[in-house]
Amino acid sequence: MMDIENDEHNTKQYEMRKKLKLARKGEDYNKILREYNIKCIRDNKKLSPIPLKMNIKEKIIKMAIDDPDDVFDYDFFCKAQSISKKTS
Repeated sequence: MMDIENDEHNTKQYEMRKKLKLARKGEDYNKILREYNIKCIRDNKKLSPIPLKMNIKEKIIKMAIDDPDDVFDYDFFCKAQSISKKTS
């Protein structure tokens, strides 16, 4: 039973990776986010990342591929970015 679940996850991740590689425009990323129902955490709520910038959407999709059980925390990402800019 566990092998079947792993195969399904691997297939889904493979498909997402293929679509991400072909994505060029914001709408391509939006389509992936909608198709796989990928969410992120913003303002302590699970929300759609569609209004975010394209480079953030790419990071969110990559995280969904690499760690499908986790959710991208946009608030934490923004804090980490501001800290790294201050130390640079």
